[in-house]
Amino acid sequence: MQIDKYWSADRASAWLDAAVVALLALGAVLINLWAADRLGPDILQWKSGDVWFDSDAVRVFENLTLRDSDHARTSVHPLFSLLAYYSVQAIQGLLGLAPESAVRVYNCSIASVWLGTFFLLLRAIGLQRLDALVFSLLGATSAAALFWLPLPETFPLASVTILLALLLATIAQRQRLSPAWYILVSALTLSITITNWMFGLLATAVHCSRRQFLVVQTAAVALVVCLWTVQKALFPTARFFAGGRAVQETNYLFVPEPGSLWERLQSLVFHTLIMPTIQVFWRNDQSDWAIMITQHSGVGSASVWGATAAFLWVLLLGIGLWAMFQAGENRKLCLVLGLALAGQIALHSVYGWETFLYALHFIPLLLLLACLGALTRLRPLVLTLAIALLVTCGWNNFRQFSLATTLFNQNGSASEASTAQAQRRAQLLQQVEAAPQDAGLLSAAGDAELLERNYRQAIKFYDRAIQIDNTLASAYRGRGRVNSELAYYKQALSDYDQAVRLAPRSASVQFNWAGAHFALGHHQQAIQAYRYLLTLPGSSPLAARTLFNLGQAQMMTGDRHSARNAWQKAEQLLVSDGNLKTAALVRASLQSIAP
Repeated sequence: MQIDKYWSADRASAWLDAAVVALLALGAVLINLWAADRLGPDILQWKSGDVWFDSDAVRVFENLTLRDSDHARTSVHPLFSLLAYYSVQAIQGLLGLAPESAVRVYNCSIASVWLGTFFLLLRAIGLQRLDALVFSLLGATSAAALFWLPLPETFPLASVTILLALLLATIAQRQRLSPAWYILVSALTLSITITNWMFGLLATAVHCSRRQFLVVQTAAVALVVCLWTVQKALFPTARFFAGGRAVQETNYLFVPEPGSLWERLQSLVFHTLIMPTIQVFWRNDQSDWAIMITQHSGVGSASVWGATAAFLWVLLLGIGLWAMFQAGENRKLCLVLGLALAGQIALHSVYGWETFLYALHFIPLLLLLACLGALTRLRPLVLTLAIALLVTCGWNNFRQFSLATTLFNQNGSASEASTAQAQRRAQLLQQVEAAPQDAGLLSAAGDAELLERNYRQAIKFYDRAIQIDNTLASAYRGRGRVNSELAYYKQALSDYDQAVRLAPRSASVQFNWAGAHFALGHHQQAIQAYRYLLTLPGSSPLAARTLFNLGQAQMMTGDRHSARNAWQKAEQLLVSDGNLKTAALVRASLQSIAP
């Protein structure tokens, strides 16, 4: 693999690269602003939490704009609050913007840096300018970039640190670098997301001796700890990244069924670039919002464009894998790339529920692998495939993003809990104090806390209720609701199993039980449960949601005809009940599939 030196003395070439970076940055800003406008303001409402593919956009937005908000997630994102909050504050101070507008500018800035850094990385490994531009545009229109860069989230900044580590590994192949660079990049990768420290570790390991490696990483950790101490003084709710809160992340290990390993792999390798069918379902009977996921969607399942893109992507990745073993001057970078891919696959094979949530951590690695073929004699073929992929993948992803924003904006209510709900909660808490052994009151108090999203307190009430009366179906159902809201679907299903055993003809229990099966990919069991639910007395209030979820489960088994029938019935019910907003959500799903 022959490499032309990127760091050339040719000023004209350098200026051309700078011009391309500027144009890419401008394009990133325009796409970001368009996407943010499509999303609308409801993405920043607590009621919409987790709806957008399990994101934490609301919490991150508060961390970006409010110093006294809950910064407990610094347990896994050690310095995110310190770096991102003051970046937004600087934007507000310089431009005089409202918090929402300042966060938009911040997101646009991160997107521009992300795309510009990716282009420079491709040039640094030896890609010709045209090739680097094509693959950069492919990155800009990937599902990862399109669906996550416009959101207030930790992933965009974390992805930038990944790119910096890869760029460091590339430059260090050609020139000796000061240990300070390794310390800085290792600290950056650790500071945004703990697990991304692997990129700093790998970049250092392949270029430094064992002694240097230990010194660099010790200094990097010391730097992060010192800055975290400053952060703790500024953000009192911040948690240390080696404390007990970080250990709680083990709750997200092995969340779906073991049989979903293929689903995780196809999400990492394919959904990251090519957006598949978007699943929408209500996970419990008290949710105002239906959530969107891709975990159980097939590869390229959204359209013919998506299927074609998946085929082209397989060819590019195959050539890239072959080229990785012809690495030549890039052999150390390829070693970092291969180990990083293995590490990310191992991590996300066991961690989390909606794997697409982590797409921005994976897309730089996949695109870097795919473009390696452009450094071989197969360059003409690779460039042709990449351009065809850019067209098919881009068209598919923009269509899917438009559909996703339509589904989101036609979703539930973002209003805060009503005064009546708050009064009801206060009354229940008083009654529980007066009768602390009344299991029914404890279960009702748990329901009230759940409506307020006080999950820990709700769990405590449900646990106490079950200890007093282990035959109380409503307590198991309530605890299952909390677990489903937290995406602990195995625990939720266990609770719902008990509730179904105790109250088999409860429509509410059956609906929640079916939703847990759907979330875990048990589509046939979900279909059976939803069909049975429709025969139960008292199912009418849930009939439209049941039909909609039934259609989603049928879609996942390939029964598009039955899904369309179920959705049409759901739409008719909603229109007759005057629920026009939710009817529009169902209609958008209907329009997403061919007759």
